[in-house]
Parts: sequence; structure tokens; C-alpha cells
Amino acid sequence: MERRFVSTLKGVETPAWDGKDWAAGTAATRALMGKGTSWIYQGPLAGDGIRGVPDLLQRVESPSNLGDYGYVPVDVKSHQDANAKDLFQLLVYAKLLEPILGEEPAVGRVWTSSGRMEDV
Repeated sequence: MERRFVSTLKGVETPAWDGKDWAAGTAATRALMGKGTSWIYQGPLAGDGIRGVPDLLQRVESPSNLGDYGYVPVDVKSHQDANAKDLFQLLVYAKLLEPILGEEPAVGRVWTSSGRMEDV
């Protein structure tokens, strides 16, 4: 389901990394963010002993350390409504984005099995 949803998006890029070197993976994600990529698929993030791989990072028009834009994490879920576990997961991703953006994103998004994106 996740790949099917992602295939409907335009401007998706995936950072190159080996799945083991978190510093290199995070650097690759930051590089895509720095160039303003519309959607980043499976971009690893790590810092302060925490690491994670959001399904997507969506570029949004919101000023940040990157310029006139920032990013919000989006997680694709096989259920129909966002739940507490989804919120916790998105909060972790927001915390990992904070040093890159200069502040935590105001929202995270859950892309549910119904095909709708829900802000949480």
C-alpha cells in the first residue's frame, strides 16, 4: 500500500544510504532537504541517540533554517484513523527535524488506508 500511495506523488526522491550508517543517511536526507525536494521517501534521521525513518517528508511553505520552506513528517498507515501510536511516532520525527528546521514542525500527517491525509 505504501509504495502504491507514494507512486502517485510527483517529485519524490529517496536518499542514498546503506541502511546501516545513520550519519551518512541523515546527511543524505539533509542534502535533499537543502535542495528543496518536494517529497523525501524513507529519509533517515538521527540525533541525540534517537533515530527513525519517516515514510515521507513533505515540503511545506513555512519558513525554517532551510529558507522559505520546511518539512513535515508523513507516515503511511494501513488503518483508517490516526491513533496515539501514530502521534507518538510523528512526535519523534518532529524532534529529529527540529535541529534541521530550527523548530519542530507544527503538524505531522498520517496518510490513512482510505487515502486521506490527516494532520495530527
